[in-house]
Amino acid sequence: MVGDKPDLVERLCRTARSDQFVITSADLAQAPLTRHDVVLPLTLTDHAALTQRIAAGEGVRALLPSAEAVALCDDKLAFNQHLIRAGLGHLVPPLLPEDTPPPFILKQRRDAWGAKSRMVTDPDEARRLRPGPDWFRQAIVAGNREYALHVLMQGGLPIYHRLITYHTFDQPYVLGKHQRPRSFDWSEGTEYLPALLPALQAVGWQDGLCCIDFKLQGDQPLLFEVNPRLGVSLAGHPNGVLLAYTRALAA
Repeated sequence: MVGDKPDLVERLCRTARSDQFVITSADLAQAPLTRHDVVLPLTLTDHAALTQRIAAGEGVRALLPSAEAVALCDDKLAFNQHLIRAGLGHLVPPLLPEDTPPPFILKQRRDAWGAKSRMVTDPDEARRLRPGPDWFRQAIVAGNREYALHVLMQGGLPIYHRLITYHTFDQPYVLGKHQRPRSFDWSEGTEYLPALLPALQAVGWQDGLCCIDFKLQGDQPLLFEVNPRLGVSLAGHPNGVLLAYTRALAA
């Protein structure tokens, strides 16, 4: 059973192997769960609902991160600041003071698919900006490739990972809702795990599925965010992670 997010549910039902998985969707706050082998949250609302049911003593067959880890990853500024305090500042694009001239990227602390982020390259535009406390400035990371490493954790260890490489553009851009890649390809992404796992450990991500967005500066990954949920791209290639997820919960 998965949460009630129609676009993701439709994609999962279309791409998951029908001879291996039967996927149903419901409001995870109140749906009966005992008839399903596993429960996979799709949204932060799903995480909260399942966490509450577990706290009430209900058995839920799901791999779930802690509420604290989810909240920290959902707040992009707090996430960056936490990594810096944990001695992992080398994984974070520099945070910039409010009076920093362009170019920079202006981000909202809570956002999805880059919908509210914007590249600021014009000094006049920068002078007109009056962002509130929910916004922050960060250095732009150059390069025409962007990466998303999907990681499923159990007991603080990765039990599944898959990397999508987006081939993008040379000019400043925000990949997401308003800008799609030129192309993409999939690989295991094993070479990036040693550098990125300390970030998950620092935020206390012990169990569950997440998506780490980053670019490379030389050989050094610079993290944009850890999405505390199923990445949209992985919903198009779900069989490996669904198999790992069900096997982990059957053990």
